[in-house]
Amino acid sequence: NMSSAQKKRKAEKKEKGGTVEGILDKLKEFKNSLKELSGPSKRKIQALTKLARDLEKHHIRDVVMAIEDRIRDCEVGRPRMAAWYVLDSIIKNIQSGQYVKHFCAHLPLLASYYLEPW
Repeated sequence: NMSSAQKKRKAEKKEKGGTVEGILDKLKEFKNSLKELSGPSKRKIQALTKLARDLEKHHIRDVVMAIEDRIRDCEVGRPRMAAWYVLDSIIKNIQSGQYVKHFCAHLPLLASYYLEPW
């Protein structure tokens, strides 16, 4: 069971979701969740897509950079593929088109990290 202090902190955190501090918490959560994603978990990818939607207005570049960095820097295989799934989910499910514009600039370079050399 949660103590009353823990419940209060949880309620305060929920209330501040739209504040600068709350948005920065969501950005941190996005980056940490992306870093921990090691396979194509539908639930986790959907959660990351929801966070990306919440961060679109003020932190779209941070979200895009986090995904691009993950694709570039992680080992070949499941973790890198999972980052591609997140990118795909964001593009398909966030209808504003803003993420598409941001990802398009670096998509050919990102693809080169994914493709094996001939």
